[in-house]
Amino acid sequence: MIEAMREGVIAYPPPPPPPLAGADAKRHVSLPPQLLRASPHVALVTSRKMHQPARTFKAALFASTLRSRLIRPPTLLSQICSASPSPEEILCPPLRPYLVADSSSLSAEAKMPTISDETLRCQIAQNVDFDTKTTGIFGNPFSACNSPSPHLQDESTGGVTSSSASAINSFHAVSISSQQHEVVIALGSNMGNRVASFDKALSMMRRAGVDVICHSSLYESAPAYVTDQPKFLNSAVRASTRLDPSSLLGVLKGIERTLGRAANGIRYGPRPIDLDILFYGDTMFSDENLTLPHPRIWERPFVLAPLMDLHNTKLGNGSHFWAKRFEKAKCAWQLLGGDNQLGQDGLKHVVPIAGKLWQWSDRTYVMGIVNVTPDSFSDGGKYFSVQDAVSQAEALVHAGADIIDLGAQSTRPFATKLTSEEELARLIPVVEAIKKLPSMESVWLSVDTFYSKVAREAVKHGVHMVNDVSGGSLDPDMYKTVAELGVPYVVMHMRGDPKTMMQEKNIRYKNVSSDVSVELCESLRKAESSGIPAWRIVVDPGLGFSKTSEQNVQLLGDLSAFRSGLGSWSLTSTKLPLLIGPSRKRFLGKICNREKAEDRDTATIGAVVAGIAQGVDIVRLHNVQASIDAIRVADAIFKMKDLTKEHKQEDAY
Repeated sequence: MIEAMREGVIAYPPPPPPPLAGADAKRHVSLPPQLLRASPHVALVTSRKMHQPARTFKAALFASTLRSRLIRPPTLLSQICSASPSPEEILCPPLRPYLVADSSSLSAEAKMPTISDETLRCQIAQNVDFDTKTTGIFGNPFSACNSPSPHLQDESTGGVTSSSASAINSFHAVSISSQQHEVVIALGSNMGNRVASFDKALSMMRRAGVDVICHSSLYESAPAYVTDQPKFLNSAVRASTRLDPSSLLGVLKGIERTLGRAANGIRYGPRPIDLDILFYGDTMFSDENLTLPHPRIWERPFVLAPLMDLHNTKLGNGSHFWAKRFEKAKCAWQLLGGDNQLGQDGLKHVVPIAGKLWQWSDRTYVMGIVNVTPDSFSDGGKYFSVQDAVSQAEALVHAGADIIDLGAQSTRPFATKLTSEEELARLIPVVEAIKKLPSMESVWLSVDTFYSKVAREAVKHGVHMVNDVSGGSLDPDMYKTVAELGVPYVVMHMRGDPKTMMQEKNIRYKNVSSDVSVELCESLRKAESSGIPAWRIVVDPGLGFSKTSEQNVQLLGDLSAFRSGLGSWSLTSTKLPLLIGPSRKRFLGKICNREKAEDRDTATIGAVVAGIAQGVDIVRLHNVQASIDAIRVADAIFKMKDLTKEHKQEDAY
């Protein structure tokens, strides 16, 4: 196989090539059976060396420049694979000098011009520039151009090449039907601020009439084909649209152009954004610009992993048209190695936080609690002053906390609700003092609040994530606010509010694990439809909130079933970071006969270890020092990771 690859070029035509005859047959190299099984679309054919896949960026750059100066290549893929001309014969034009602008220097208005939805749809389809004088990413002449393939959208760019540019420019109007169609769109980026590119692309898709239903996880993957380039971020979304396939393609290409992907570049090379249609309902479609389903899905782990996330357990066994699509994806995913590929350098789950990518599943992360309140159930009044709160935060970090969760309003049972202004008056001085400490530079700060106003102000002052005990149910603006803030969001389960959560109606369950899963799925649906991508969400089953002691024990003992139950919304939900907060809770005191909350630290250790054994990723604690050794031992047993490595992920967006 290795020798064969040295001799030839790997091409991926949608249909298998016809049988070859005569002299052409001698050039054909058969694929090994295992490769045919893993990727039925792969055809390995021989050709001149100039047609071999470039394994480095420099080689690809040279090959692209060389090809553009040839009138006719000596050997064309179509001469081997087909009797008719192939889009693969259209070679990349010469590269122009390029400069990738730093989009972080642009104002919010420049990054996302304010125009009407209808204008956006029409301008994107017609390749009309937005009304802005801003240069930079809008006028960037470089992007990850690739010669068009039978599936034009795949590695092609907004303008791409002469043939594809004319096709896209022919969309003078967007065709909108009365019927909604479910689609799957893949996202990829490895230039500039990759996460920001995803955020802007998703926002523009929504404004252009593509309503995102759910998101996959966020994956960082090693580059394919051209290997000496930055790593890619990959994701995918299920969405609903009334745009027809060609109009949808035009919209996506227009978004790519707007975000800096210009006409010329390297095939398989770097790109600030890549948007591909994977599925359009159950449509089978092919023309010179677009093939549906996407013909190269089945050979790419970085596409299959996000695609698998979009499945859910409600699709049934073939009763929904998505079921067959995802069943085929599952088979291809398993043939390529399945979940064993995850967590490796080539493909890993990540969550963007504080300018870094957090690979959260490598060990258990510790969230230390600082309550800036006079009435919290465990430590109310102890850290009410700024100085005491800061000292406690430093002590928690010294003991091993990765995250400091700052709460300025008690959420104990029957607590009186403060206004957002009262909460901010307690919180912001502490945040400002903590941010000045050098010891806090490597620590993430979380705000424990159910007010959107408090969340916004806290993030404005340097907090990195929002921890909402209500899961968005107590403030109708919370989802929209978090979506705009672009920070991780802890969605916790609770019925009612702290004052009413222990009422009889709020503690009635048929099965606490499954009921909590179902109700959290509804919160996830609302959060994602509001613009919070799943790869920014952390789930918390809400131990101690609207649950009796017996129900807390049942839920803690059945966290695996709880996580599986989230699959009724999407398989992404079953892979989200899972947080639990059993620290010093009343149900532990009842089990161990410990009346005082501060006497329950040993009991807390038992609950934490039980959670880690079932895949918990974050534990929220009052006393980090008492539990940290038990957490490390549990990780060594259940997660089997090298605990000597650095705690924080250092990959930038």
